Amino acid sequence: MSKEIDEYKKKAEQGDAEAQCSLGDCYRLGQGVEQDYSEAFKWYQLSAEQGDSDAQFCLGVMYQNGIEIDRSLELAVDWYRKSAEQGNADAQCCLGACYCLGDGVEQDDFMAFRWYQLSAEREILSLNVLWGIVIVWVMVWNRIIPRPSNGISYQLNKEIRMLNFV
Repeated sequence: MSKEIDEYKKKAEQGDAEAQCSLGDCYRLGQGVEQDYSEAFKWYQLSAEQGDSDAQFCLGVMYQNGIEIDRSLELAVDWYRKSAEQGNADAQCCLGACYCLGDGVEQDDFMAFRWYQLSAEREILSLNVLWGIVIVWVMVWNRIIPRPSNGISYQLNKEIRMLNFV
């Protein structure tokens, strides 16, 4: 283990939420330690419970994709929401995707747009992408085109959720 990892671990064990999240990142990515998603989850959980929005987002991704834990869309939404409400743009984007698809929440185009818009304002989605989403929703709403199948939408939103995660 490197000196930096030792420092993270020492601070994390003392309850430092930022160090816990950073240590979770190290285990998730295998940086300075052997990759271990169970350890990553443990440190993210400790950090998230203290209110760290990055750790909350990472738990959302782990729950949504069933990484080393049972998949739970409802828990994913809960963690995304906690993070998104603190202004985490990645979580806002993922929460928008959950509302868009009805993953863990009732499908709601308005809420999807709201969270995508907040994310776009933080420059996670470009405004061009946001306008593309708006145009598609208007066309679906007016029944000009059918609602995209979950398979196509799911794959697109899965790629958005995994952005910068794995």
